[in-house]
Amino acid sequence: MEVIKLIDTHAHLEEISKLDIVLSKARKSGLLAIIGVGSDFDSNRKIIEISRENNSFVFPALGMHPWQLLRDTYRNNLNFIQEHLDDIVALGEVGLDFKIKVDRELQIEIFTEILKIAKASAKPLIIHARGSWDKALRLVQDYGIIKAVFHWYSGPLDILEELLDNGYCISATPAAQYSKPHREALSKAPISQILLETDSPVEYAGKAAEPADIYKAHYALTEIKTLPLEFVAIQTTCKANDFFDLHIKLQEVPE
Repeated sequence: MEVIKLIDTHAHLEEISKLDIVLSKARKSGLLAIIGVGSDFDSNRKIIEISRENNSFVFPALGMHPWQLLRDTYRNNLNFIQEHLDDIVALGEVGLDFKIKVDRELQIEIFTEILKIAKASAKPLIIHARGSWDKALRLVQDYGIIKAVFHWYSGPLDILEELLDNGYCISATPAAQYSKPHREALSKAPISQILLETDSPVEYAGKAAEPADIYKAHYALTEIKTLPLEFVAIQTTCKANDFFDLHIKLQEVPE
């Protein structure tokens, strides 16, 4: 049986131990590429290094995760992102999280700075939103962002509908195997607006994920959408290739 080719569009590779072994396993499993996402200054630097060591397999995205924000230090990270815009395929992980103690006004201020960079550079956004789906969507709309993926979407379905109407994407994670809100969102979204991700090394059902676990998200999405495995693979992989402008040669997307 031919190996199904997929792309993991969201992994925190700098947090994974024995990364060389994990990436080798990912290649052997059939992954074509991994988007390595940063969260703060240190992780962004590491993601750049990892991508250079794994050229044409790991593609870097630099971010400012709302959990990691400090008013005294965020400017250094912002400058680092600006300096490496030509090296990255996206801005992420960025966004808002109103369920944590980080000051909301600071979150909005920094997310707004990122939105300005995204608009000026035409870089896609990888967005974290929790308890803040509506506010995050409003800001993305206000700044005229064209490409954005709201990762691991599990929010309200009315906001999802508006998000999709604006042409934005959501992503399927291995949590699609069991999370009712996540599964509901994926069932409502067209396959043409869904990406696959692992969010490695986050734990699912008590087990830390790695990029090779993208097949769990793939199988779950296939079951939710009642579509053939190969069709879902080609659709999501072609979408990821186009969304991040990876220039990977792929077969044509089926109708």
